[in-house]
Formats: sequence, structure tokens, C-alpha cells
Amino acid sequence: SMKSVVFLATFSTSCLLVLVSGKGGKDLEYGWLAQANHENGTKSTECDPDYGWLEGPEGSNKCYMLIKGFDSATCYASDPYGGYGMDWFDAMQCCYFQNSYLAEPTSQEEMDKIAMYLTISIGGDKQNTWWMGATDMHHEGGWVWMSGAPWNFESWAPNEPNQNGNEDCGAFDSQAEGFKWMDLECNSANHGVPHYAVCE
Repeated sequence: SMKSVVFLATFSTSCLLVLVSGKGGKDLEYGWLAQANHENGTKSTECDPDYGWLEGPEGSNKCYMLIKGFDSATCYASDPYGGYGMDWFDAMQCCYFQNSYLAEPTSQEEMDKIAMYLTISIGGDKQNTWWMGATDMHHEGGWVWMSGAPWNFESWAPNEPNQNGNEDCGAFDSQAEGFKWMDLECNSANHGVPHYAVCE
């Protein structure tokens, strides 16, 4: 019904605002590229590579941006001893500041496009993971996209999600075939490998 749609949209927006204004971002700084995306809405009409946006699959109306740690053009830790990856909350805030969300692949075509960009970006270094907008922090096992988009596609790696500890946020696993998904602790910037972000 319309009431449930309005509630879901309000709930998703409220959760996003709580997450973005909460723990995440306390030490997050924004570089020139993030500022330009924030002020100009550069992905609203086209995926502008000059502003870091990469084309999504044809007909998806999506653009992607890959954000690594130590990237002073986009988002980075102000802590001089930090910067080795980012937690899910900082990744979400970094994307949100640039008028986007963490990536939410809803089809195999979108997964394939993201996997292609990640393969090129990492250049064979599989010692990293990449945050996406999936979470089950509000209801264990009830995975949702933070934008409120329908959960109608999954690409979990074997034996994932495994809830090893308190893992409530989804990520693309560089060590899994095709960057299949894994769950990780949301407040972890690395678990032996750095966590980066894919925005859309």
C-alpha cells in the first residue's frame, strides 16, 4: 500500500541520516573531486569520467565510482595514522556527500560491470575488499539496500554471508571469483586487508 511505501522510504532515509550523522565521518575529509561532485551533482545527467564516474550497464541509469584509501581527491581520513581503508559508515558518508549511495547491484549485468572496473582498478592485487550498500544490521539475515531499492538479486561467495562475529555490512570480495559478496563488520576499516568503496 501507499502507506507502507512512504514508511519504507521514510525509514530508509532516516536510517541513512542516522548512519551518516552518527559514528561514520568523524575523521573524514573531502578532497577537490568530492567537493566538485557535492556542489555540481556531476552524475545526475551523465556519468562524467572527469569527475570520477564510470558508466553502468546500458539502460541501468547507473554510474560507479571506485574510492580507495589515501585518495586525497575524494574522501580520506584526517587522522595522520589512519587511512588504511575505511569503515562502512565512512564509505557511505563519502558516497552520500557526492550525491550517491554505496553500490547496489540489482542484476548480473551490474555485477559484471562492477567486477570489470574492480579488476582493472586492483591490477592483480587481491588484498582488498570494497563496500556496497547492503546491510542486515536492523534484522539479522534480512538484507536490504540502504536506498530502499528492492532486494531481488544476490551474488554471495560460497559460505557467505557467514556472520563471523558481528558482520552486518556487505562487500565485494576481491579474492572471490567475480567479486562475489561477503559480510564484514561495519565498523572495520580493514580485516588484514583494507576496505574501500564503490559508489553509484
